[in-house]
Amino acid sequence: MKTLIMVLVCAGASLALLADCAVAQTAEELFQKAMQLQEVKGELEQAIATYKTLVQKYPANQALAAKSLLRMGRCYEKLGKDEAKKAYERIIKEYASQPDAVAEARARLATLNATAGTGRGPVVRRILSKEDISVENLSMMKPSPDGRRVAYMDPNDGSILLRDLPTKSTEKLAEGLPTAFNSFPLFSPDGGRLAYLSATDKISRLSVRMIDLATREVKTVPGTEMPITMGSSHAILPVDWSRDGRFLLLGPATLGGDMRGSVGIMPASGGTITILADSAAGSASFSPDGRYVTFAAGDKGREQVFIQPVSGGSRNQISEVEGGNTSPFWSPDGRGIAYQRPEGIWLVPVADGKASGAPRLVYTTTVTLNLQAWTEAGGLYFTLYNDAKMPYQLAVNPATGSPSGSIEELPHHPTADPDFKWSPSSFAWSPNTQRIAFAGWSRHITIYAADGSKVTAHQVLESKENVRSLWWSKDEGEVLYFSLLSKGGAIVALDPVTGKIRELFPRSMSPIVISQSDDGHRKLAYYRSDAGAKHGLVVMETNQSEGKLVAPGTDSNGVELSSAVIARLSPQGDYVLFGRQIRKPGEGMGSLWIVRSDGTGLRKLGSVDFLSSFVWHPSGRFIAYTGTMGKKPEVFRIVEVASGVERNLPLPEGVRNARVTDWSRDGKLIGLVANQSSWEYWSLQALQQGGQ
Repeated sequence: MKTLIMVLVCAGASLALLADCAVAQTAEELFQKAMQLQEVKGELEQAIATYKTLVQKYPANQALAAKSLLRMGRCYEKLGKDEAKKAYERIIKEYASQPDAVAEARARLATLNATAGTGRGPVVRRILSKEDISVENLSMMKPSPDGRRVAYMDPNDGSILLRDLPTKSTEKLAEGLPTAFNSFPLFSPDGGRLAYLSATDKISRLSVRMIDLATREVKTVPGTEMPITMGSSHAILPVDWSRDGRFLLLGPATLGGDMRGSVGIMPASGGTITILADSAAGSASFSPDGRYVTFAAGDKGREQVFIQPVSGGSRNQISEVEGGNTSPFWSPDGRGIAYQRPEGIWLVPVADGKASGAPRLVYTTTVTLNLQAWTEAGGLYFTLYNDAKMPYQLAVNPATGSPSGSIEELPHHPTADPDFKWSPSSFAWSPNTQRIAFAGWSRHITIYAADGSKVTAHQVLESKENVRSLWWSKDEGEVLYFSLLSKGGAIVALDPVTGKIRELFPRSMSPIVISQSDDGHRKLAYYRSDAGAKHGLVVMETNQSEGKLVAPGTDSNGVELSSAVIARLSPQGDYVLFGRQIRKPGEGMGSLWIVRSDGTGLRKLGSVDFLSSFVWHPSGRFIAYTGTMGKKPEVFRIVEVASGVERNLPLPEGVRNARVTDWSRDGKLIGLVANQSSWEYWSLQALQQGGQ
């Protein structure tokens, strides 16, 4: 009897656990559905109904309920409905255990109340979109003081362009490659001149150049010419003009990395650069009276906004929320400073070089935002960049590897979580192709039924965990992925039913096990980063204690193993596939290689400028890979291993950063992930600058 009771108790506990898992899965499925309705389809009323269901059905999950109410409030705001206030008020009243949600709700509520009190609020106006202009990247677009023109760079060749908004005409002001690569154009306060950063001599020498818009005469600003190398920084990036046009404010200019360094001031006619502040993060802005500058400083992700007197003296911090406060711009009347955070634009009133009130959130967004300028005529200018990762599939003939259809978006897949941006997106079919595992759209590993009938999600990823590849075990019992954290890399196995994970090998910085043969038992491939002759790619039998170096970390020509893609053993374990990438400044040749697991038969299979991904055909006869080549932004190819013969395949219109992630076990489907990007240029007008 005692044994029977124990069995019943355990069975009851198991059923309760299974019920909890089912609830969590259903809640996650509903939240994903609501996000897709809101962000992808724009069906706000239906999204609101789904968020309401989440809040009502799962009140114990306070984090999910608070997040649902926040998103519900944003939907109501877009619809112009007062129910937005009620959603935010409910968060403040009922969800004190969720401080981040409460802080955002208070900020949104304060903005809505301020708007209601004045009888009018900020007016948002879209000026340009990707469809209006030939370049894809509007992140360096600056307005003229009168708002009639915009200056921007072409990211393909570094030329500077001028567009007249009323007439839609475009003129090239400065030639780009091969002579120079120009960026960061900036109008003078009277609109008569344009300062910009110019890189010459294979992008190793920088200077500030000035173009007279009446005569089109171009001059180099004396005192700004200097060499710059990877990692070095100089204050020669034009970020603002003084209102009288006499001085330039210069920020840090670097190559190949985040812009961190000094903020300086110099006469617009040239001369000596006087450093005002160090450890700045990118842009800065003059106060209208020229007495102060505002800038952001701090490590990446931990920035705060400061005001500092131009004449010297201590700086005053004016931002309050911890970290991620960047790109401050002074209002034309001098009574406010706008800056950006991941959730949108904040505005803080200022007086006499200090904050005179609390910051408030004045514009929210779930996509990437970049502040550009604040002019009296046009308002506060910014760009929005929606860079959604989308999964695709290509049907192919399993015997020949040739396409048997066109590339199509997967009909069922997760939607983006704006709070999770660390993992490159990956997906893989189960061996019977009835399930698909996804990573990189959230902190979850999510498993979809191929027909969309069931979704299971397990939150197993850390906030800065990088999933570089994803696959299934041959028996479909586990989803496997290569995980990178600051403490090292490891292959991790996930039970798709219970959500339990286990690291198959100890997490390490060296060696890092990265790949297994298809049966999971015969061979392993790993990177060894130790200095000396053993540095490189190693293959080892699982019953051995030491492996064979098959590809040194640096070859005889000084070309390194590629860090952009993870080497992969062939399904049979007889070959290993890897990439090499030239790392010298100004060069970017990438190459695709295979070598036998015993270190013999090294062969080069393909070359691109930059190699971004590759996968094996299940038979090991073919390889699919992607990269960039010349001025063609994306390359998608299939190469036959035996002959080396390649074929180029087309990619969908408008995609960027295409990566192959899987080749199904039946050989009939190739999986890809690509970015569907859209750029928009906006202005925020009628914004109360100093009031609350």
